[in-house]
Amino acid sequence: MTLKVGRVSQVINELPTNQYLIFKVEPENAMVEVNGQSLLLENGEAFKSLPFGRYEYRVMSKGYHDDLGVV
Repeated sequence: MTLKVGRVSQVINELPTNQYLIFKVEPENAMVEVNGQSLLLENGEAFKSLPFGRYEYRVMSKGYHDDLGVV
């Protein structure tokens, strides 16, 4: 009896630990804060790569009510 065995290897795939948080806001000149830190807004869009978790956001613009929430 002959036993043939293929090559055994170990593959480690790292799971993602970050996520992109993306805001599309109007008016385009609004201010966006995540956990009290301002995000750079470009053409009404702001984004940031963050570790998985819970974040408080605030969108503000003169003449509008602030929008607050948690993601």
